[in-house]
Amino acid sequence: MSVRTHLCALWWGLALTSGAFILVAQEDVATLLARLVPYVTIEAARHGKVNWGEQVVQADGYGPLAPDAGGRELVNARRIAITDARRNLAEMVAGVRVTAETFVRNYMLERDVVRTQVAAFLQGAAVVAEKPDREKGEYRVTLQVPLSGVRSLNEILLPVVSGPEETASTGGFRPAAAGGGEITGVIFDLRHLNRSPIGLPLPEGTEPCLYPQILDEGGEVVYGLKVADPEVVRLEGLVLYFRELVPPAQTTPTLLLGWSVSVEAAEQTISRAQRRVGRRPVVVRGLRAVKRTNIVISAQDAARLRRANAATGLLRRGRVLIIQDSAVGAVKGCVPFRWAAIL
Repeated sequence: MSVRTHLCALWWGLALTSGAFILVAQEDVATLLARLVPYVTIEAARHGKVNWGEQVVQADGYGPLAPDAGGRELVNARRIAITDARRNLAEMVAGVRVTAETFVRNYMLERDVVRTQVAAFLQGAAVVAEKPDREKGEYRVTLQVPLSGVRSLNEILLPVVSGPEETASTGGFRPAAAGGGEITGVIFDLRHLNRSPIGLPLPEGTEPCLYPQILDEGGEVVYGLKVADPEVVRLEGLVLYFRELVPPAQTTPTLLLGWSVSVEAAEQTISRAQRRVGRRPVVVRGLRAVKRTNIVISAQDAARLRRANAATGLLRRGRVLIIQDSAVGAVKGCVPFRWAAIL
């Protein structure tokens, strides 16, 4: 399908937020804007999202509800909504990119034990929001599962992807160093790889995944599963993805299609990022993407990070986050049409 055809198929939903315009496909405009949290990289589909900054996957489900429904009807509508949400959540989780070449569904198809573990994992999804809406005739439920932490997707996939020899932690989880003038973390800036100088999204831009690799110009791994402590990866994720780190200038909430995004919520997200990389992070600009998820950095930057890691263990301790334009759009494999960008 040509670019002209794609553009003709778009409905241009424009909303001004923190000085940026949001352009999304018509079928997802309400869903995406309702789920847009400032500064966090999000992949969204019609009935769910992967929040790479907060390390969670969410999905919505709906059950029919009559305007005059009583107690029993409410219970039945809720049960149907949870079943629907769990089905949507399974689709979202299966579409999560694990490495540059694999998705969760690949491991589920190849390994019965992974498929069984993921099924049990989904059964333990938490209800994080629910609302009966008699005017719309529906009962809405939102389920959530963690990408990292205790009883997370990481616990299932990390031993499979890394292999047993790589999953034994040697140092355990430790907070970032705070003393002296040492580098406390690394921020890889990829925003320029995702948009043109005039702000248009680039088709060869980067995408988030569970286990990306940072490479030097010779193709050697600077940061990845073989460098980070497995316990840190399990509990906090290999990296966190964000869109920005600078709080918005305005002091009043921005209203997006009836949904309020507060400055306070944005600042909480920023605080999470700053806890990850400490008070003195270094910003490293990516040179190019390899298979959309792995990032090449300069030889000079690679050498600098290796020296810092040898001195403080900041890479071993996973003090890393990535800034890129929000991957707002469908999780690959969940819906057929994906075109959206933060300009």
